[in-house]
Amino acid sequence: LLNLRDPALQDRRVREALSCALSRQALTRYKFEGTARPASGLLPGGHWAFEPTKACDGDVARARALLAEVQAETGRPLPRLTLKSSTDRFRRSVAAVLANQLEQAGFQVELRSLEFGTFTRDVREGSFQLATLKWSAVSEPDLYRWALGSAFIPTPENRFEGLNRGAFRDAELDRLATEASLEGAQEVRKGLYARIQQRLASELPVVPLWHEDVLTVRSRRLVGFVATSSGGLEGLAHAHLEPATGAT
Repeated sequence: LLNLRDPALQDRRVREALSCALSRQALTRYKFEGTARPASGLLPGGHWAFEPTKACDGDVARARALLAEVQAETGRPLPRLTLKSSTDRFRRSVAAVLANQLEQAGFQVELRSLEFGTFTRDVREGSFQLATLKWSAVSEPDLYRWALGSAFIPTPENRFEGLNRGAFRDAELDRLATEASLEGAQEVRKGLYARIQQRLASELPVVPLWHEDVLTVRSRRLVGFVATSSGGLEGLAHAHLEPATGAT
């Protein structure tokens, strides 16, 4: 998650450099051991509204070139960035890899791991530059309106309840997301969400990294169970346990 209130992150080239510096392929292969898939957006590939978009991945040379361009134009070095994560052991180890990848591309990064309550408060109140967050499985693409719409930026007035924690403001996204939320036909909505995903791939208000696989462990006696990509319990609707058998 990127805080677009921060002057350094308001420059789209810096956001692109961040995206290019991070290797989703390496993360999913070595940290998740193949149990996650590189992400180009907030929706996974199997979602009905998914639109393929291209993400700059692990291109350190491109990241360095973008940062050099910004520095040459402004005449100032890039400020040191702070990456916040929770203290969960695995999530902190992933954040350490992210920080290392960013530093290899020329960023200066300080990693700060915070107790979960402090971490979530800082994210809600906009007290961060970079933060690692995990969304639950996305079933309804109206998430784009809630998470990135201008009306959902957390403020003291709304008690920091908005989900647009990076404070992204884009009139075109607001228009498309509102139109999609009012439309009833799925095919029309799909077209609108495709345009949203293309715009987000260009503007990069967030940097999606991976979609984690849902792993299911079940008894052989469980019949009729269908695993879902979201990990929800609806797969149990028509399932039943066969009687146990054993020798007498």
